[in-house]
Amino acid sequence: MEPSSPLRPRTDGTLSRQQLDNVSQLASASATAGMSKMQILRSLPPKRRIPYFLEQYAWPLGLGLIVIMIAVFLTARLLFPPTGPQLYVAVMDQALDVSQAETLQKRFSERSGIHEDEILVDTYFDTRKDGLSKLQTLLSADDIDVILAPEDTFATLAGYGYLVPLDDAQGASGDPLVSFPGYDDAYDDDPDYSGSGKGATRPYGIRLGADDTVWKDIQGADGVIVGLAQDSKRTVQADRFLDFLTGDADGTT
Repeated sequence: MEPSSPLRPRTDGTLSRQQLDNVSQLASASATAGMSKMQILRSLPPKRRIPYFLEQYAWPLGLGLIVIMIAVFLTARLLFPPTGPQLYVAVMDQALDVSQAETLQKRFSERSGIHEDEILVDTYFDTRKDGLSKLQTLLSADDIDVILAPEDTFATLAGYGYLVPLDDAQGASGDPLVSFPGYDDAYDDDPDYSGSGKGATRPYGIRLGADDTVWKDIQGADGVIVGLAQDSKRTVQADRFLDFLTGDADGTT
């Protein structure tokens, strides 16, 4: 006997299960013709509403939610940009230990009125490891304001052009300045030329010692030089810190 076609009634006149399903789908399509998705959702039996909702709305709603979250995040960053420290001091090659750095942070906060959380005295700059790379990265972002370093390290950094000549800095002329050869950029277009330490000798730093009350109190290392970082955006706070550290002022002017 020839099997009945899915679209042809059986010989006894009844419809197969597949044929019944096809008829149901055709009837449903005809009944919902011209209806919106929301109208169709409301017309469905309760058990079929959730699957239909997920099928029709889950992906657009999820995508819309993601777009809204991204827009809110970008708007918040634009209106309320993250704030960094009001003063960033880079301490090179153990010129201070962590405890001494925390004391210096606290003392300058008390004298300057700047909240302690907005002052960062960072001791994690070891040039024997990755300290120089870290310093270069932060200097490129204009994040560093003051550099404290042993004299040999300081001389190297001055030669790289990482420090501001203090005879150019307002109010620095009365300090015990120390001079170092700077960076010579006259031949920067020559890839084989290095201008490190070949520039003019200028006063890039202040030597800290027993005559500086703050430095003496926190027992900082001997032979340490302090200077202003190149391209700092917080020069007022940096100048106040140098005044405070050398005992020339109270850090509030």
